[in-house]
This record gives sequence, C-alpha cells and structure tokens, in this order.
Amino acid sequence: MDTRLKKWIRWLAVIHDDVQQLLVNQNIFWEVQEIIKNNKRVHKPSSFYQYLGDTYISHVTVGIRRQLKIDQTSISFARLLTEIAKHPSSLNRIYYKNLFKGSVVEDLADKQFDKYSEKGAHISASMVQNDLAQLKSVSAKIEDFVDKRVAHRDK
Repeated sequence: MDTRLKKWIRWLAVIHDDVQQLLVNQNIFWEVQEIIKNNKRVHKPSSFYQYLGDTYISHVTVGIRRQLKIDQTSISFARLLTEIAKHPSSLNRIYYKNLFKGSVVEDLADKQFDKYSEKGAHISASMVQNDLAQLKSVSAKIEDFVDKRVAHRDK
C-alpha cells in the first residue's frame, strides 16, 4: 500500500474520533437542555446556564475550526482533502476494490468508485478540490467567529 495512503488512513481515524466526540458532546448538551426544560424548579436565571452555553459554543466552533486548519503540523479534514487533491493517484481504484473483496457487494465496487473518479484509475482531483472549496465556503463564518470572538476579542 502507498505510504501516503497509509498516512491518510491514520489521519482519517484521528479526524473520525474528533468529529465523533463533537457529536457525542452535542448530544450531551441537548440532553441537558431537555432535562432543564422538563424540570420547572430550575427555570430561573443562572450563570451556570450562560456558562454551559458559552462553553458548548466555544468547544464546538473550535472543534470545527480544527478540521479546517491546513498547515504542515495539523491533522484535519481540510488538510486531508488538500493532500488527496494534490496526490489523487494514491487513492486508486485497485485499493478501493480491495476494500470490497469477498463481500456481498464486491461487484458494486467499480460502479461506486466511478462516482468519485470520473471513471478513471484514481479519485478525481477536481471533485476533491470542489468538496474542499465547498467546505471552506460553508465554514467561513464559523472560522471568522472563532478568530474574532472565541480565540480573540476583536472590535
């Protein structure tokens, strides 16, 4: 297996765990909100509620921002996409088809890979670049919020 692909697989595990933890924390936050909502005795102003909301927003937005960082020291979803776009031949049809070897859907591997490769031997760099551009576009406001309100206090 290509050494670059091995690295990406390791990164993907880190990215997966990071995003999964954000989702677990989201669930916990909203479960606590439901507990508060259903307990009329605690329906009163509280600095704890402000703290809880502020902490949740900071944690989630920084977690999202972490997945957008692209530099040589970061493991992030955006960096992974950037590297795949630069080296698409590392993510090839042979590797993908081997993931399905011996499964009941083995015969679907080529058809599935065609969706991401434009029927080529490796993943489509332009599709990955488009995904990265879309990720950056939809997350720009979060990144700006973190930079101006969470990490710093801009005017």
